Amino acid sequence: MKNLLAIFTLSFLLASCQQHEYVIKDYTSPYTPASSQSSSADPVIVNESQYSSVKPEGSIIKNLDDEPISFATKGISVDIRKKHQTTLDADIVGLINASAACSDTPHNNDYYKKVADLLLKAGETIYSITSSEIPEATMYLMVVPNTPAYQDTAAFKDDLRGCGVGGAFPLISNKKWLVFEQTDCAGGAAATEKDAERNDFCITHFDNELIPSVSIK
Repeated sequence: MKNLLAIFTLSFLLASCQQHEYVIKDYTSPYTPASSQSSSADPVIVNESQYSSVKPEGSIIKNLDDEPISFATKGISVDIRKKHQTTLDADIVGLINASAACSDTPHNNDYYKKVADLLLKAGETIYSITSSEIPEATMYLMVVPNTPAYQDTAAFKDDLRGCGVGGAFPLISNKKWLVFEQTDCAGGAAATEKDAERNDFCITHFDNELIPSVSIK
């Protein structure tokens, strides 16, 4: 009798569960794991499409006597061209956007919008330094008035860190000027012997010699 009662009770419970659809496999959690949540889009402080990524050729200058910066070419033959423009190029604009998107940035988007407004109004002077032996090897120094009033190079680099995004990088500053640097030299493995020659030149003469010698007058 007890066995019959137990069987009857179990059958009733199973039927009740099916009736109310208490089935674990059909359960959907209201929570989405953090790894599968869609991340918010990176902030766009400035629309990069409105700015050119092509550096203007400029006019050849013979020396840096009347320029706000100086650097040493250490015996290599280069052509130096200079061009002033009233706005920034897309690479510096991209650096502003990338810096605002850094996960460890100490500032919010409104802060970077103010920085962008100040820099965009200042314009820039672009110095193109091209090897006479390897014309594909070119580096750029972009000089911009220090309108955000950075007190030192550390603050300049901390604000515009870029978080590893390629393009322009903050190099040096004083109370009057900000200097960014950029090269056309490709990183990583070279596809051709010509690329390898260019990359070796860039590392030896631009990265290791010229860039460390840059100073502001």
